[in-house]
Amino acid sequence: MRKSNELPYYNTRNTLLIQNATPADYTRQEKYSQELPFTVIEIQPPNRLYTVSHRIGLGFKGDGAHLHTGYYEFLLFLEGDVQFLLNGKQYHLSPGDLLIIPPDMVHKAEVNDTITYNRIILHLSMPLLHELSTPRTDFDSLLLTRGGSSWHLNPQSLSELVRKVDQIPELEASQKVASDALIRAYLTEILVSILQMIEGKSAQQVSSGSTVLTERILRYVHSHYTENISIQKIADDLSISRSLLSHEFKNNYGESLWQYVIDLRLANAQKLLSEGSNVTNACFDSGFQNYSNFIRLFTKTFGITPRRYAESGRTERNGTVYL
Repeated sequence: MRKSNELPYYNTRNTLLIQNATPADYTRQEKYSQELPFTVIEIQPPNRLYTVSHRIGLGFKGDGAHLHTGYYEFLLFLEGDVQFLLNGKQYHLSPGDLLIIPPDMVHKAEVNDTITYNRIILHLSMPLLHELSTPRTDFDSLLLTRGGSSWHLNPQSLSELVRKVDQIPELEASQKVASDALIRAYLTEILVSILQMIEGKSAQQVSSGSTVLTERILRYVHSHYTENISIQKIADDLSISRSLLSHEFKNNYGESLWQYVIDLRLANAQKLLSEGSNVTNACFDSGFQNYSNFIRLFTKTFGITPRRYAESGRTERNGTVYL
C-alpha cells in the first residue's frame, strides 16, 4: 500500500464511495476556517462513508484526547513506539495490534516521535455499517461488544487483513465497471474477517498496562463525570486517600485526574452542541456547575465561544472531537 500522502483524492460524480483519506482530509481543510477551531476535525466531505489510509512517518507526537461521533475507527499498528489510551485503559502497542474504537469513545495516542510510526487506519460511518449489515448480522452490535479493546493478530491474520485493506485504494483508482460495489464487498469481508479472527482465536485480546486501581478510577470517572463530583468525592467513593488517588492517576495516565474530568466534560459539551443542544444545556448536562467557568474553559480550549461554535453548525455526527 502506498503512503497516504501519495494517494490522489477522487471525488467524481460517479463515485458512490469516496475513497481513501490523506491527513489533509481530516485537518488542513479546517485549518483556515474562521468558524471552527483547528482542533475540531471533520471527515471531508461530511457525507463520506469511509476512509482508509496508510500513514508512515517520523516526528508525529500523537493525537490529543479525542472521540469520534458517527463512525468506528480501526487502527492496525505495524511499527513504532506508542502508548495508546482507550476506554480507560493504557496499551503499549506491538506490531500486529488491532484497536477497535466505537463512536464516542475517548482515546489518545502518545508517540515516540524519534521512531517511525507505521499504521493503517480505517473509518467506517454508522450509515455504511448499517447498510452492510444483514437481518442476521448486525455489525454495530457485534463490534460494540468487542470494541474498546486491543486485539493482537498472529502473522498470518495480520498479512491477510493488510492484503484485504490494500485492495481498496486500487479499486478506488479503477474505472472498471461496478468497482464501487466491489469496494463494499471488500469492506464487508474486512469486517467479517475481523470478527472471525476474534472468535477463532487467531486474534488474542491484549491485556492493558494500567493498574487495577487506575482502571477502577477511570471506570468511576466515565460513569460519573457529568455529575457534581470532586476529587475528594471520587476518593471517598473508591475508599482511598485523596493523595493516593491523584498520584496513582498522574503516574499511570500522564495528566491530573481533574484535568481528565474537564477533558471529558468539554468533549461531551462539544458533542452536545454539534447535535443541536443550546449552550446552557450543554454546560450543565456535561457536568459543569458554573456557567461562566464553562464559557471560559471552552473558549480557551477550542479558540471559539460555545455559542459561536453551536451557531456554526459545522460538526455533524461524523465529526471528530479533539481536546
